[in-house]
Amino acid sequence: MDLFLPHKERNNLKKNVVNFDQAERNARKRDLEIQEEKFKQAHHGIDEEEINKAMQTLSKATGGKELFVGTKRSPQSKVKFAQFIQDNWNHALEIGYFTDEEMLFLLRIQRFLQFKSNCIVDDIHSRSAVPMSQKQIADRLKTDKSKVSRIVNRLVDKGVIVKANG
Repeated sequence: MDLFLPHKERNNLKKNVVNFDQAERNARKRDLEIQEEKFKQAHHGIDEEEINKAMQTLSKATGGKELFVGTKRSPQSKVKFAQFIQDNWNHALEIGYFTDEEMLFLLRIQRFLQFKSNCIVDDIHSRSAVPMSQKQIADRLKTDKSKVSRIVNRLVDKGVIVKANG
């Protein structure tokens, strides 16, 4: 059965049709504006285009290299860290340069490495840290001095660590 609407009702229906294309465009525009505002707030009022231009300028200044921008560590930060150079560590492990005992020793002593000197010290937080003797290292690791001495001597022979004189 076919339904027919009188001419007047058909005109009323046409007037009530919503243009969803325009509504979608408006919604996308609002979403983009919200996203841009969130970016600016997260970057202290600088918009993404300005940051991209600055990165392009820096890239040109470094010969087109890809850049990473970070912030300096705060002078108030007291967090200490030791750094492994992953490629060196990986290569040494792949060629079997270290025994399991040597690897474990190196991992266990890294927490005693003073930041700037790489010296094995009694207190990494102290400005006047004192280098530890093999006996002190053994005590801190809760192991025998003879075991520490044996491992240290092998690592000295391999050129991984150096004993201080005195």
